[in-house]
Amino acid sequence: MHVTDEPLGIYAEVPEMIYYGKELQDLTIAQFREFLMVQKRAYSSSSFAGNTRRYHGLLIIDEHVFLSALHEEINGISILPGFFGDIGPNTSHIHGSSLYPVQIRYEFPDCSITKTIYFDGAFFIRYDVIGTAHLVIRPLVTHRDIRALGYSSLPISYPGESGTSTAFSVHDCEFSSGLSFTRDETVYYQAYYPREEERGYEAHEDLLSPGIFHGIVTNETVLISCHHPSLEIANSTAISDDIFSGDILSRAAGLCCQTDQIYAGYHWFLESWGRDTFISLPGLLLEYGRLSKAEDIFSWHLSHVQGGLVQNRFPDAYNSSDATLWLFWALSKYYERWPEHALKYIRKNALALSSLISRYPSTSITKLEDNLIHVAPSTGWMDTTFTARTGKPVEINSLWLHALSFCEQHQIPIPVPVADVRDAFLSYWNEEEGFLYDTLDPSSSALRPNQLIPLGLGQISPERAHRALSHICTELITPYGPRTLGKYESGYYPAFQGDRSYHNGMVWPWLIGFFIDAIIAYNYTDPAPYLLPLYQYLLTDGVGMLPEIFDGSAPYRAGGTICQAWSIGEFIRARNKVLNMKKQ
Repeated sequence: MHVTDEPLGIYAEVPEMIYYGKELQDLTIAQFREFLMVQKRAYSSSSFAGNTRRYHGLLIIDEHVFLSALHEEINGISILPGFFGDIGPNTSHIHGSSLYPVQIRYEFPDCSITKTIYFDGAFFIRYDVIGTAHLVIRPLVTHRDIRALGYSSLPISYPGESGTSTAFSVHDCEFSSGLSFTRDETVYYQAYYPREEERGYEAHEDLLSPGIFHGIVTNETVLISCHHPSLEIANSTAISDDIFSGDILSRAAGLCCQTDQIYAGYHWFLESWGRDTFISLPGLLLEYGRLSKAEDIFSWHLSHVQGGLVQNRFPDAYNSSDATLWLFWALSKYYERWPEHALKYIRKNALALSSLISRYPSTSITKLEDNLIHVAPSTGWMDTTFTARTGKPVEINSLWLHALSFCEQHQIPIPVPVADVRDAFLSYWNEEEGFLYDTLDPSSSALRPNQLIPLGLGQISPERAHRALSHICTELITPYGPRTLGKYESGYYPAFQGDRSYHNGMVWPWLIGFFIDAIIAYNYTDPAPYLLPLYQYLLTDGVGMLPEIFDGSAPYRAGGTICQAWSIGEFIRARNKVLNMKKQ
């Protein structure tokens, strides 16, 4: 297989920064480019046009918004941080941005200002002023869960009136600045979040401004700081503190790894999901040599199994029929990437792995039938009622075969002979259609990307694999990965319309990893160009991240979470695999 040099050359060297120009003055661009910075259980996220989601806020700690935004007035020019009633944001003074950390450059009469937003043991907004600026800055605060909008009176204290450096406090969060502070409580009514309205949720709330930071600044730097006990670096338990010192991809790998688990995604999956964890882990941790942390996650899940099931959501959700199998897949990637380290870990945990694989075929949601795994409805990764996929899903039985083969390779006792499962798996081939059935018992011949798992694992004969890949490339592949349903299938949705469309046409970027595995395994075509659009998205509209989904048809609008762990992890793994091919 010939791997072209040109696409590889574009993304072989990953930049350390992302740069934007005056295109951010265009509101249609600025409001859809959302940044994200994370420190442990705190994050800062907004768009370049201000807050457009209820999940946005300059400072969010433990899923509670403290500092929603700053309304800045520079030399009499108002920079509203988002949409309020009928008034929209003013982006006309933005002249560029670089990140990360987030730096936004503004031009005003008589001054230029670079605003930097960052964490460093506390949360800071820094204004570097060239020229003379009359600054009037109103912090807009609240204290609500990121999932619930609403205004209520806040317990704000003003210790600064007693001579301390703190201007005001919201709960345990203290705000201060080198600028003067004047108490002037004002309610900002009808903050409007358009992305929420598009998703069918309540989209308005009121915010409180305790007062104003103000002063005249000439060729100086001023700070606004927010201090909270949970932001102190000394308390850090982050998985990957040093990941952030690298390039944009390594930074992306660390975003969901700031606690002792891997978060599924920002903004609303701020928890560990077993399935997502083990799909993400090879790219986010193993590719960066974070072996001890990867082992900690394997061990945590092995110590929290219930029979043959790996925990899907903490503390007591064991409703994933595939999380167990994804653990074995991730272990196999560990062995493939770091064989000596992995072998020690596998031998040390052989009893736990043997117990897990032996019990897996007889749980409340999985059972063994004719050497294949039959699952309860909506327990695979396509988990809505619109894609229940009851029976024997192709990817689950592919992973079942893979897990058994892995255990056999490492002399871990298994409940069923590998040869018997391999023979049974042959029944997934649909000769009439020229690709694999999506499920058996009952059979579904819908063209879906789940067959990429056995193709990526090399479990199909070359002749059949080429036939299947021909259909996949024609009907499933988009610039950003595979659709979840063929575009000519009944029930296909070209754009997101809630759960009914979620796995019936939407593009899920995490599947690009198995697509790249498949075309390499079968020498089908040059894999490099298929990764380029995702990489370009990451450096432009993705603001250094990859989302959960895209629409299935042009213009392929991004949707779901803006930062999805398995999307980023599988892109990294696939990219590194292609680059390693070039080196060989």
